[in-house]
Amino acid sequence: MARALGFALLWVPALLGMTVSGILWPWRVGYGLLGLVATFTWMVTWPLLRARWLERPVVLTVGADGMFVVGGAGSGFTSWSEIENLILAPDVRGAQSAPALYLVRTGGERVRLGALAGSAADARSLVKHARGLRAAYASNNAVAAATSLARDGRDAARWLSGVRSMRVESSDYRSASVDDEILWSVVEDPRAELTARAGAAAALVTERDPRAQARLRVAVESSASPALRETLDAISSAEAEDDVTRALHRLR
Repeated sequence: MARALGFALLWVPALLGMTVSGILWPWRVGYGLLGLVATFTWMVTWPLLRARWLERPVVLTVGADGMFVVGGAGSGFTSWSEIENLILAPDVRGAQSAPALYLVRTGGERVRLGALAGSAADARSLVKHARGLRAAYASNNAVAAATSLARDGRDAARWLSGVRSMRVESSDYRSASVDDEILWSVVEDPRAELTARAGAAAALVTERDPRAQARLRVAVESSASPALRETLDAISSAEAEDDVTRALHRLR
């Protein structure tokens, strides 16, 4: 209801103003120009007024598995596995209002959820708590993923097929369960088992992505294990599936 009212209050005056300007322009250019200026001013200021008076405050509930939003563009439950970050930005309603909350999904899509209910201090505290829960969720998933990413006696081809199917982006939707940032956390974790780190790298580098290759080279430089360094380096420079399989074959 609020959205329909906001749409009507923006476009009905704007269309009326443009119509009146069009009628007056041939007879009184000054009045016609004044009408256009008034229409433009209304279209610029109305979104600010709408945010202040019509937008519902967002109520955010966070838990170990994700967050639930009431109000705003992202109403409903979202798992932490689908969230890359939460960002607070100044809200158009003024310095006394709580900041607006933005959700950054895995993949980079940024969605404005709206201004949080409560004070600015409450909003900052809640988002800080939410980020902590998301980090804990990612850490727990990384530990669980590392077990499945390790070689565990598999030949290189079966190992590669198994780790590739774990990605959220995998076409095998029955087994896909791990997002890329969790895989990267295994690659970059010096405490993870060596074959788990190599398996995570092989799952990620499915195409010649310069950013992924650069990030993988940083992991190569951080390791003192010659076997892991050699394997990760070969994966980062692989040009075909067979190159990745041969790289994995080196690490047992």
